[in-house]
Amino acid sequence: MRRNRICAFLMAVSALAGPVHAGDWKHALQACKDAAGQPAAHQVDRRFPWEDCIIKLTSLDWLAPSVANIAPGSSFAPGLRTLWEYNHGQLQSEFVARGNYSLKNFYFMEGRYDAHFPFLNNQDEKATVSAFARRMDLHRQDFYGLGQFSSQGSLAQYRQQQDEIGAGGYFPFTRWFAAAGSLQRIAPAVHGVAPDGGQSVETVFPPSQLPGFSLQPTFFVPEAQLRVHTPFVASQTWTFTDVRATYDYYHDLGAGTNTFHKLQILAQQSFDLRVDIARHSLPTRKWWQNAICQGIVGDQCRIGTLVIDGLTTMSFVPSQNVVPFYFQETLGGADIHGFDTLRGLSDYRLRAPNRVLLQASLYHDIWGPIGALAFYDTGRVGLTPSDLGFSQMRHDFGIGAYIRAGGNIVLRAYVAFGGGEGTKTNVKAANAF
Repeated sequence: MRRNRICAFLMAVSALAGPVHAGDWKHALQACKDAAGQPAAHQVDRRFPWEDCIIKLTSLDWLAPSVANIAPGSSFAPGLRTLWEYNHGQLQSEFVARGNYSLKNFYFMEGRYDAHFPFLNNQDEKATVSAFARRMDLHRQDFYGLGQFSSQGSLAQYRQQQDEIGAGGYFPFTRWFAAAGSLQRIAPAVHGVAPDGGQSVETVFPPSQLPGFSLQPTFFVPEAQLRVHTPFVASQTWTFTDVRATYDYYHDLGAGTNTFHKLQILAQQSFDLRVDIARHSLPTRKWWQNAICQGIVGDQCRIGTLVIDGLTTMSFVPSQNVVPFYFQETLGGADIHGFDTLRGLSDYRLRAPNRVLLQASLYHDIWGPIGALAFYDTGRVGLTPSDLGFSQMRHDFGIGAYIRAGGNIVLRAYVAFGGGEGTKTNVKAANAF
């Protein structure tokens, strides 16, 4: 009965999207009916019925509902997405337009065209060429000051609006090596906020703590990226390695005083923790056995996935120039792109042009798309690259839960301890950008 009510709710939400192709509705509604009537059977390395229901509802060809997190402070933002596909032989292309609006007056809009095509006989990935335009309004963003030792009590807020237009490409040269690049025009507009419910940044901090606030030029931003990773297609891959080095050149098209360079290196190592089980025992395993160790093919079960992340961002600033504070890196909660950082601190708690972060997370699937996680984070920020190191690092640890759909985590919640500023709880949906 409860399962039927959930399915009806999902279908009602999807109905808000308006008219879609009849065939799409037929398949989506059938998937939800199947999910409502089908028990949680043993599924070996396959999607559960609820995943099929959610995926089909949110991927209707013409118009579909969506829920996202726009940026820290936005809360959940419902929206709509439209998708049009154009396929010609081996060229697969699509146009996507989407928009999300939160009850806290944040919004995000994007139009995007992606073309996918074979590249150098790579069987794992296709090359992608994209063109995009987006606008976002982050109604209230938190600011605590700059540097590793900013005060929790100095919280103030600002409003950030931003328009972006650009084009980019991703080219997998081999199964393990790829290169990417983009050209963007970014036009930010940062303001103080009305005093209702918080203090505006310019009333709390001097101009030296708000670089880039008084003058906000348009930026031309070329980006280049190199990526090394393990192949996607592998027989029972136990580990996955992904290393990305990204270089951005923020060129101030105005007076030039906000021009800077940024280098970011992200490394991720994933370990699949597996245990051998009795031969041919998968069909007879109890639900609680799969909750402890999820049965998979090959007469094995998966205890969980251990993911270790390392992230370093360094900014290089010409003499007499500054990095605008709204482009500086943050640690605490999630950053502006939805990447979890020091979860034992508030969102955006530490801010500076440079940061280093190390994380270890254990993901354990319990039932269907639902799982539990445990994590440990440590990191720090620095006003200059030489400030980065392993001294005076902030630390935290915690536990949480997540929901997957199509192999991706779409909703996560956690409670974190040890950050030195009390217990922190947070709930995040997948980020809009």
